Amino acid sequence: MFQRSFAPILWSSFTRLTHFALTAVFLCTASVATAQSISASNPNSVVAALSAQGHAPELTADNGGDPMINAEAGGIYYSVLFYGCTANTNCQDLQLRGTFSEPVLTPEDIAAHNRDWFVGKVFLSNSGFAVIEHPMVGVDGMSRATLNRTLDRWTTALKRLKEAAY
Repeated sequence: MFQRSFAPILWSSFTRLTHFALTAVFLCTASVATAQSISASNPNSVVAALSAQGHAPELTADNGGDPMINAEAGGIYYSVLFYGCTANTNCQDLQLRGTFSEPVLTPEDIAAHNRDWFVGKVFLSNSGFAVIEHPMVGVDGMSRATLNRTLDRWTTALKRLKEAAY
């Protein structure tokens, strides 16, 4: 009498189903991670991240046509500038930049800020205004969590500098 075992068939089906399920989970996770990543070549991804943090972003362009975002955090206005662009697209780097027009910070205030704070270096412009900048090099696939951490530190630096100025 011939007896057929179903174990290999069941195991094969189980293995295929497991591979299919793991592939589906991987693809969904990858697409969610991609959807939440920030890239200088995709200004709208930066706008979405700033908006999620409550920074009221407005996408515009600088004098050369490169993307630029004007934003506000805690009543302090700043810009996100895009660098390393090719024909005003495919940008590679970002720079957070704020200007305090009055009152002018003293060189001692600026030195203290630059000594004590990692994010947001300050200098006096040719017009005598305090400028705070933070470069972000190679922003391509940055996680939302990483940008949020940078924005939290940036906002703290802006507030601290405003307190020192006023």
